[in-house]
Amino acid sequence: MKINENEKSRQLVTLEQLAAEIKEQITTAYYTAILNKEKIKLSQDALDRAKVSEEEAEVQYKNGTLLQNDLDRFRLDSKNALLSHQRNIQELDISLANLKYLMNIQSDEEFHLSDNLIDIELQSQINLSPDFDNIPELKIEQTNTVLYELNQKKALAVNKPTISAYGNYSVLQLNNQFNPFSTGTWFPYNYLGVKFSIPIYDGKLAQTDVRENKIQRQISTNRQQILLSEYEYQSYSAMQKMTQVKIDKEQAEGNIALARQIYETDKFRFEKGVITYNDLKTTENTLQQSELNLYTAIYNYLLADLQYRKASAKF
Repeated sequence: MKINENEKSRQLVTLEQLAAEIKEQITTAYYTAILNKEKIKLSQDALDRAKVSEEEAEVQYKNGTLLQNDLDRFRLDSKNALLSHQRNIQELDISLANLKYLMNIQSDEEFHLSDNLIDIELQSQINLSPDFDNIPELKIEQTNTVLYELNQKKALAVNKPTISAYGNYSVLQLNNQFNPFSTGTWFPYNYLGVKFSIPIYDGKLAQTDVRENKIQRQISTNRQQILLSEYEYQSYSAMQKMTQVKIDKEQAEGNIALARQIYETDKFRFEKGVITYNDLKTTENTLQQSELNLYTAIYNYLLADLQYRKASAKF
């Protein structure tokens, strides 16, 4: 009975492990979709800036203060910004299709992403202590250890003497002819007995089973130690990565504020003819990269947080 119960527990833990893996895949796919949604916002802002600059360039060209070559550059930048925006939309569609597939949602069903990376990050900033006892792989190995121990005891019991009692109470018909309904021909009888068995030789099968289960039990115990060490390292590594990515995010936030300030200043200087178009474009590219770096840092932080929760059995 105990062996069956442990086998059932092992199957339940296996299902729990499978559910955790599916949840991890869905969460990762969701974070990726959110990141792609944020990229669309950035590319839309870049496209809007490019269109405004193109319109202003058209006015300057008509007034004779801008060369044809410079106007063509503004038009080209606007087209490139549109192409980049369309590519981001396509990437979002692909990530949503993957998310729907993992969540078993029909491809033609409406699916809206209401969250954003910053809000998700704020919700994930919770200090969690590791709970290694609830790691599915460890629980499986713990169940295996108990199962091998029970099998070992079962194999040892095969060569042990056994004593058992048995008995019977029934009725017997004695008649020259077969007639179950004949009266006076049925007689009760009973007996009791004790059975004592001593195994003599089983071809050393029991010893082989005992030795095999003992070895498997030790392997399972060693496996538990290895898994525990692996998850302790993964938990530590994920925590260190979260710390570093958090620093990167804080730097990216500071860079965005500075990049926006520089862009507004250079835009004014370009309008006054102090700097060239290439200088302004370099500043704008720096601003776009700073914005993307922030969202990428938040995305990497969430992935590291996901790995930490998984390694700490808090997922």
